[in-house]
Amino acid sequence: MAEPRQALSIDDDDQEHFSWTPAERESFFAAIERHRRACWRVSAVSVIAVSLATFIVGVLTAPLFYALLILIFDVAGLFSPAVPNLATALVELMDPAMNNPESVALGAWLKIALLAALPGAVWISLVLLGLWRLLRVAANGAADNLDVRAPNPLVLAEQRLANVIDEMAIAASLPRPRVSVARTQVVNAAVVGSDDKHTTIVVSEGLLARLTRAEMQGVAAHLIGTIADGDMRIGQRAALTMRFFSFVSRLATLITSPKGELRALGRIARTALRPTPASAKSALDELAEFFPQHKDSAAPTDANKTTWREYAMMPLAGPLAMTGFFGGVVSMFVLGSLLALTWRQRKYMADASAVRLTRDPETLAGALDKMARAGGGGSLASWAEHMSVSVPLSSRSSLLGLSLVPMFPALHRRLRQLEKLGAAPRPPPPPGMPIERQLLVAALFTVLGVLVAILLPLLIFVSLALSMLFLGLPVAILHALLRLVSPW
Repeated sequence: MAEPRQALSIDDDDQEHFSWTPAERESFFAAIERHRRACWRVSAVSVIAVSLATFIVGVLTAPLFYALLILIFDVAGLFSPAVPNLATALVELMDPAMNNPESVALGAWLKIALLAALPGAVWISLVLLGLWRLLRVAANGAADNLDVRAPNPLVLAEQRLANVIDEMAIAASLPRPRVSVARTQVVNAAVVGSDDKHTTIVVSEGLLARLTRAEMQGVAAHLIGTIADGDMRIGQRAALTMRFFSFVSRLATLITSPKGELRALGRIARTALRPTPASAKSALDELAEFFPQHKDSAAPTDANKTTWREYAMMPLAGPLAMTGFFGGVVSMFVLGSLLALTWRQRKYMADASAVRLTRDPETLAGALDKMARAGGGGSLASWAEHMSVSVPLSSRSSLLGLSLVPMFPALHRRLRQLEKLGAAPRPPPPPGMPIERQLLVAALFTVLGVLVAILLPLLIFVSLALSMLFLGLPVAILHALLRLVSPW
């Protein structure tokens, strides 16, 4: 029996050389299941975090909506005695919890929590519906936003591209996706679309010029594996989550720059009603910016002088400013990193799925190796980075939003996983970050996580206190006046 091939590889931590033995090899079936389990674990944490953060957003904005409902009921009560006094009903509901919380049963607490979040849940649903519409329209017309053309059947490399994509689609039992060639020397490829029935594979001229037919087959298998693994829908949901919390963070700008932000949000709302691929992409790009700075057209005033508009916006400090700040902190320090960790595992799984389709790990490994030599893969477009084969670790997808964690694993780690599946060994990568620096970074992230965990409850308490002070007092006065003049 032949001796097992000696694979020159590298350990992620101590840079030691070693040989892969037959027992250390891994089948692509086992690799896919291993990465699928890892995706599930990270995704479960992400879903819990998103659900909790969304619930908190609903609770923080509830005082504003309940204040509006109380006043609407009071105005309606001027014309009909049948309209109930909503403020009295809410006080009766909350009185046991405020005066004697120990005697309140768990079911009553759950009822209070649901009622507190109900108005917020309504507007959150409307915002999510509008954002989902924008994302679908932008994704279905994504290829039109790139400088692309159809493959030329008279050019051998482009004829091979169409052929290998057909082969991999048949192997995965998927409908044949559209194929486009991007007029750019960027060395990359991506799949864009809203689901597995509306997809376009875009390959750059720069990548076509560098890859052999076998390597192009590996790239096609990775992209087809991405579609088959359901990453199109998962990417849409991840983008929806980040865009929603980006929208929430912009609520704070309504306090600092009300006129400019109202115009911006008005444009986005109009686009959501009648989106086109270009306008939807423009609206999503605008939502990618956290805490934007608008230049209001109002005349400049003394910096130490409070204007009437600032006084008028003070009741919204709790439900809008603090909610917006909460959305920005959660997006940048929690959700973005969790989604990036999930996406890293899905890229590993797409690599293993590519080996399953080609039965040859060297096809994708060779392509990734050439992309690494070209700088790690460039960007066809910032909004398509998360659906690309590879991007540099410094890239940040504008579709997934900000993240402290790179959304793609390092290329040498992906190559190491492919070596376990049978690919030829590659030279070891340059030395990474020293272990001392890694420990320092880990300690800093731990401290940051503790600070965020302490900050969020304080933020919720401050938001509710501000709402009671600045919003509750004027609403109580208006409520009393409206009930005083009521003829009933």
